[in-house]
Amino acid sequence: MVISKDKISSSFPLHWLVWEDHHEELEAKLNTAEPKSEELEKLDPRGRTPLLLAVALGRLECAIALLKRGANAQFEHKSNWTVVHEAVCRGDPELLKTVLEYRDLQKQTQKSDLVPNLLKRLKDAPDFYVEMRWEFTSWVPLLTRICPVNTHKVYKMGSNVRVDSTAIGTEEGARADGVSVIFQGQDDCVKMMEIDHATKQVYTNIFLSGNEKHKSPQDSRLYEKTVSYRLSNPAMISFVNLEKIAFERNKTGIWGWGSDKSEKVNGFDCKVFSATNVELVTKIRHEHLSESDKNRTESMSNFHRILTTFGATETSDPDGTGTSKQGIDTQNLDEITVEEYFDPEVPLCGRDIGRPKEARTKVNKFKATVWLCENYPLNLQEQVMPIVDIMALSSSQFNKLKDFIQMQIPAGFPVKIEIPMFHLLNACITFHNIFGTEEPVRGVQSLQEESGRLACVLDEDLFEPPPLYDIRMSVTPAPISSSDDDIFRWTLDDDLSGEATSREHNKMVDIYEALNVPRTALKDITPDSDTEEQLLQRAIEESLMFARQKENPDWRPFSDSVQPGATGYVPSQTDGSLHDAARRSSSYEELQAVLDLSRKQLEEEDKMRREEEENLKKVLELSLKEQ
Repeated sequence: MVISKDKISSSFPLHWLVWEDHHEELEAKLNTAEPKSEELEKLDPRGRTPLLLAVALGRLECAIALLKRGANAQFEHKSNWTVVHEAVCRGDPELLKTVLEYRDLQKQTQKSDLVPNLLKRLKDAPDFYVEMRWEFTSWVPLLTRICPVNTHKVYKMGSNVRVDSTAIGTEEGARADGVSVIFQGQDDCVKMMEIDHATKQVYTNIFLSGNEKHKSPQDSRLYEKTVSYRLSNPAMISFVNLEKIAFERNKTGIWGWGSDKSEKVNGFDCKVFSATNVELVTKIRHEHLSESDKNRTESMSNFHRILTTFGATETSDPDGTGTSKQGIDTQNLDEITVEEYFDPEVPLCGRDIGRPKEARTKVNKFKATVWLCENYPLNLQEQVMPIVDIMALSSSQFNKLKDFIQMQIPAGFPVKIEIPMFHLLNACITFHNIFGTEEPVRGVQSLQEESGRLACVLDEDLFEPPPLYDIRMSVTPAPISSSDDDIFRWTLDDDLSGEATSREHNKMVDIYEALNVPRTALKDITPDSDTEEQLLQRAIEESLMFARQKENPDWRPFSDSVQPGATGYVPSQTDGSLHDAARRSSSYEELQAVLDLSRKQLEEEDKMRREEEENLKKVLELSLKEQ
């Protein structure tokens, strides 16, 4: 039985008005009474909210009406694409700008409400100090040498929190100047200070709970560059699929036939577990790109293909809708009737609304490891998770750590965790120097309670900015960068040069900057100028090129001039452009050779290990027979 239009309009009134593009009626209905959140966020049979449906169909006026009434601009569809992604792929600059404006406003509201609540949760928990060491590694030899090692020092006293982020060294050199973030929890507000120790400046914000709810979006001119950038580059998301992960206890012995494995980590006995079926999923869409932009991004994607295809599997069903890249979906609104769309019993067989999709998905499989301690002095849920939640609002690293910790991991405190972060990078996070017991820390005094439990006392001045620093007050913070698709708002394209070798002179992005750029350095940057994956990809390319050039100063991978505003190096249209293109092609071939060599080495090592195990097994069998 076919569903009737009357039933659709009664069951999904907001969706119906959006589908029919009756924006005046929609606005009138929304203004008649304060809409309930469940009505604004109600999902249709295809998993879309009214706002996501409006964006997918390009209904600008309907989207504006819904956004003004509080529709969630951060909604993520079951296919993992967000409202912003759909606005990008729609290709409408005005629609994208509107969605970005309200999304940033909602993020600020979320942070204004969430941070005070998290600090209240911390208030009655025992005070503590702990250090989190982040080490990034890669199987690519050149990349491993320039991967950063940095430490986050966490202080908690009452409802006050301080996090110092300091690089402690890489092979290319150490960076001593770091950034401190201090949260001072108060009854009705939270004072947040971001301290840039390099410039001796303090940026202060006041978060009043609910203060942002009725504010207007920021000046739309701030988003012009962001919109232009997003519409001329593919939409891309990368995430760790947690659905298939399973934990199992590691065993001792060569073949894992021994007893349960335990190791000491910073003096604490830990059980070792492996998380299997860890998948890093990358999705890319580019139906919104013009032919020239497709050609440009395709010519610049050699590194991306090389660096992402190692161990990756490309699927033909990118969105779980049956749509493949080879048979690009050519559906449009005329091919899907309203009755078909809103009837959950009608299979769409790969068809969908909106523009024809051009998408692909890559899956890299990894193995994560976690070391769990049953008697660690910290409580994961009461003391650590609220701080991880706070840092996750503006740090992609902490956001991925949060997702991993929130899984159903076995009992115990995760003293050490090894998880994949990006295509080539794994992160090893270790908790150490608890209460300053391993190395003394200024303002931290460890003590042992009568019960034998470790504790610490912190000085109050730790939660105040250093004297003589320049303090800048602001009760209206700029849009925050708090999601995985815009955390690195780091626009440096206009100053890139392929000839010079100095990062500071050319403002090239390196791995450290890509992973650790402080928000204090982003105060004058337009929102959303780079996605996380694109910035990291660029950092990997430049770091590899820099390391290669350092070994051979005469080696020149790219052309001598760069087109302004490009996201990577593009050969200029000069008499030497063919020669430059040939040199760039040669550099790709050399990088491919390096990666092939790394892969062969891994295969040879694995083969030798298997042969040694087989030989040892034979020896043991002979020994048993002789006995």
